[in-house]
Amino acid sequence: MKPNLEEKVKVGTQLSQFTLQRAKMLAAQENNPLSEVIEKALCMYLATRLDKPTDEPCLERFLNSPPHRLSWEEFQEIMELDYYDQ
Repeated sequence: MKPNLEEKVKVGTQLSQFTLQRAKMLAAQENNPLSEVIEKALCMYLATRLDKPTDEPCLERFLNSPPHRLSWEEFQEIMELDYYDQ
């Protein structure tokens, strides 16, 4: 089921201060809104719990899953490194 990204619903919930701070830091690092970080995390969680594929490309799921958690920029930097120059 592809989510309708245009239709947004405001949700009120409580998060631990630690989780919220980490989410805010990630949002700032990726230059994304906090709501996008939370929505992505929830979508990934639901995909694993419901055992259904997500709409995310496979590489993005791999990079965002533990223990990797690489940003796209970090992945590109690693891929551009010349292995033999190290």
